[in-house]
Amino acid sequence: MRRIFSPFITTAIVSLMSVMAPCQVPAFGDQGSIEEVPLTQLPSGHLTVDVLLNGQGPYPFVIDTAASHTAIIEPLAVQFGFEPEASPLADVQTLTEEIVTERFKFDSISIASVHGLDIDAVVVGAPMGASLPVLGLLGSDVLEGRRIQINYVDQTLKFGDLMLDHADGRVDPNWNVLIGQGRVSRARQPVRVLVDTGSARTIVNARLARWASRRSASLRVRVGGASRLAETVDSEGVARVNDLRVGGICLPDFMAIEADVDIFRALGWENEPAIILGMDVLQHTVLTIDHGQDVFQLDPADRLGRCIGFPRVQLTLES
Repeated sequence: MRRIFSPFITTAIVSLMSVMAPCQVPAFGDQGSIEEVPLTQLPSGHLTVDVLLNGQGPYPFVIDTAASHTAIIEPLAVQFGFEPEASPLADVQTLTEEIVTERFKFDSISIASVHGLDIDAVVVGAPMGASLPVLGLLGSDVLEGRRIQINYVDQTLKFGDLMLDHADGRVDPNWNVLIGQGRVSRARQPVRVLVDTGSARTIVNARLARWASRRSASLRVRVGGASRLAETVDSEGVARVNDLRVGGICLPDFMAIEADVDIFRALGWENEPAIILGMDVLQHTVLTIDHGQDVFQLDPADRLGRCIGFPRVQLTLES
């Protein structure tokens, strides 16, 4: 059974391939073949896009860069013929554990002129009749082979001949999630980075937190926001991260949740400093992804994330 990533909860990678050396990506195309779609911001900070399912809708979905497969809540899937307990199953690695969920195939899932055909979506439980601001999550399966750009300040999603000047990280070829590398003040080694636009909060593991100012407390923290219903993690407290640099963004000071969640183990990062970048950080960025060349570029969208006097931090070659 193929392992896929959960749509409403942060996902994990079971095995990592060798990461690429920093490089510059050739500029692609021209600026005349770009389609722009407006996004809607939720109180959690997530941005939703209108999606058509088999030509019906629109329905609000969140684009989740930590989900390889698109997902839909069960009450909506039932409207399209989904039968609970009578559909194929799939293993899913979540933020805190591995679970089994049902799947349901759609003939097409569309955003504006972009169409994904025969999409095998993950079905996520939700109370019947509940009023939810998000009805699904858009995974990489719909965006395969395309270039997209999400501007979280302008609240726009673009498709087409977009320009990438740098390879700040890669789209993992097996699992279609964004893996990068960062630098943090006082950390003696590079920091593993998962770019997760579906998580409301940024999470660091204990290995990274030891180089940050920490305030310990036993608490449960909601990290999923609107796109992941009521997902929570057991946190060891909060960590004040100083001088985080990833790609072209620099953040001098921000607070993150400290938690050794299961995703760090699944990624093989439990003994390395690692961070899951959530929307509290990404809200200040422009994220450009080339799903054809499997690279992404991360840039500041406003003054808060600008780097002054620092080089870009890109993924380095490892043996």
